[in-house]
Amino acid sequence: YNTTPEMSELIMGMDVAIEEKEGAKGLDSVVALKTSLMGPFAAIGDVIFSTIQGTIFGAIAGNMAIEGNPTGMIIWMLWYLFVIILRFNLFQLGYKQGVSIVSGMTNTLENITTGAGIVGLMVVGGLITSVVKFTIPISFQIGEVSIVIQDYLNKILPFLPQIGLTALVFWLSGKRGMTTTKLIFFVMILGFVLGALKIFG
Repeated sequence: YNTTPEMSELIMGMDVAIEEKEGAKGLDSVVALKTSLMGPFAAIGDVIFSTIQGTIFGAIAGNMAIEGNPTGMIIWMLWYLFVIILRFNLFQLGYKQGVSIVSGMTNTLENITTGAGIVGLMVVGGLITSVVKFTIPISFQIGEVSIVIQDYLNKILPFLPQIGLTALVFWLSGKRGMTTTKLIFFVMILGFVLGALKIFG
């Protein structure tokens, strides 16, 4: 039995209700319930309680920490307090409603997952311009006129280098054999090399 701990509370609540009602005769029902629900619940729970919560609250806390503001971390801690209370209530909900809750909440859970995913993408997209900080200071001198590449890039699209680097990392992340650790080292080495060559500023 392996599923997201937060979503597991619903299944545990239903299992306890079945065991209290049917006793040892309900063993097959309990096993079937765990087996059939642990996969779908893990898919929903991992998105909400692992990927998205880390992305949204981690990004907010990290961005505020850069400015020396601890508010983001406090918000993240309050979120975890909310999750603890939520887990208790999910167990009670599973215990009281039983198996009928699964069919009734399917659409609701899917909508929550979709909405949370959209919010996560918006937060990460917005942070690209404030967290990814570098410029292209290359300049050319033509007679008395000095042409700075970054000025022209800003006229085409503000923060174009940041968007380009983010798009490159996103593209590389989809390549086979590419891991997060490899991507981190790739960005570090790229920054050192291009910084030493005065291409990045």
